[in-house]
Amino acid sequence: QGETVTASVVRDGEEREIGITIGLRPDLMARASEEAMPDGDGQDAGPRIGVAVAPLTPELRAQASIPAEVTGVFVQRVQPGSPAAEAAIMPSDVIVSAGGRAVDSVEALRDAVAEAAGADEPMLVRLYRRQSYAFVTVDVPEAPEGN
Repeated sequence: QGETVTASVVRDGEEREIGITIGLRPDLMARASEEAMPDGDGQDAGPRIGVAVAPLTPELRAQASIPAEVTGVFVQRVQPGSPAAEAAIMPSDVIVSAGGRAVDSVEALRDAVAEAAGADEPMLVRLYRRQSYAFVTVDVPEAPEGN
């Protein structure tokens, strides 16, 4: 995973080209996944928009170059075909706000999604992506039957 770039370095007086892979370390992603599952099984009975998110830990901030002033939750994965995918939310985005409320935890995002579930209007989501902010709208489905 990640993007490979070529860099020129000078070593022992000779210029050399090396490949550098830029991305998130798998060990940090796995630890963040565990933190994002408060009940241990990752199951949530509420409505879903198709993202796996994690708290912004100092390690994730450093790895993804996210400034300290950015608050929110880190998007780890986006389910293909989900409302989040249709809204162009991408892995490595930071969800800053959703439905007009600040998102400073996984639980805050769950609450915003639950509040917007089945609404006539899509939920407005503010993202931090690649050193800038963007807005997207997400159609939040109602919670599945039986939940």
